[in-house]
Amino acid sequence: MAVIARKKRKAIALIGIYFLLKRREAINKRKLWRKPWFALHDEQGVYHNLMKELEVDGGSFRNYLRLTKDQFDDILARVQPFIERSNTNFRAAISPGERLAVTLRFLALLT
Repeated sequence: MAVIARKKRKAIALIGIYFLLKRREAINKRKLWRKPWFALHDEQGVYHNLMKELEVDGGSFRNYLRLTKDQFDDILARVQPFIERSNTNFRAAISPGERLAVTLRFLALLT
């Protein structure tokens, strides 16, 4: 009789631990800062794909940013220390090239 009672208590304890772990997993799943598909932003983001496409066709790069690729790289090298931000535990910083491209595109649209 005592053996059966110990086995029941052990089974109940294991079931309780199982449900506690499942609950913890459910809580942790809800605490995402960003969706998993967004983690691919650095490799497959709009900026990176667009810059690759614009580099292939030099005329498009000049039309889009009003600069050649060499001019863009020169300006980026000069302003990078001033516009570079550091990554935090919460999210990665926007790259200096991306910051510069957005600014130049905005200025290009004003003219």
